[in-house]
Amino acid sequence: EAIDTVRLEECDYLSLHSASVIKTEGKTIGFDLVYEADQAGWRASFEALSGMIKLLNDFEVCYRIKYSGVRSLHLLIPFEALPKEFNGRSVLVQREGMMNRIIGYFRRNCGARGSGHSPGVLRLAYSLNEDNGLVSVPIVPAELISFRPWKAHIYNVAVNQPWHTDVPAGVWRKTVRFLQEVYADAKRRRKRTKVHYCGI
Repeated sequence: EAIDTVRLEECDYLSLHSASVIKTEGKTIGFDLVYEADQAGWRASFEALSGMIKLLNDFEVCYRIKYSGVRSLHLLIPFEALPKEFNGRSVLVQREGMMNRIIGYFRRNCGARGSGHSPGVLRLAYSLNEDNGLVSVPIVPAELISFRPWKAHIYNVAVNQPWHTDVPAGVWRKTVRFLQEVYADAKRRRKRTKVHYCGI
C-alpha cells in the first residue's frame, strides 16, 4: 500500500513511502518487522546496527538494511521471511508483542538503544528523501562499513539490488529459530527478576 508524501512547497520532487503492514482489500495479510536505528549522526546510527547484524547473521535470518537518506538506518525482516504461525498462533495477531520482544532482545544482547519500531511508514527503496534529495537506498550488509551518505547522491546510485523479491523459499524456518531464542530469553529474564514474598 503506497503512500505519497508531497512537499512541493519546499522541494521539486516527491518521496514515495510504503507501509510496513501489507494489506489487500483492506485486510492485513502480512507485515515487515522494522527496527529503526536513528542516533545523533549517521556514524552512530550505522554502528548501532552492527551487533544486531552479527546476531541475525548467526541465526541466518533473512533481513534487509535501508538507508533513510539522512542518518538513520532501517533494519527489516520482510514478511516473506516470517512464518505464518508462531507458538501455535497466527503472527498477524502477534505483531506488536513480537516486535517489543525483539527490541528487548536487541537491547539486552546487542546494546541497542534509541528508536525502536518504525512508525509504520518508510521510504521506498530508491526513493528520494524529500528533505535533501539523497536516495533512500538498500545497503548490502557487507558494504555497510564502507558506506558513506554521499554515495546516496542521485547521480551515484544505480538500481541494481533487489528489495524483497529475492527472499529464499523456506527461509522462515531460520526466523522461527531466532524467534524461539527471543521468547526463551524473555522467559529466562522474567524468572530471574521475579520477586518472591514470604508470609510473616
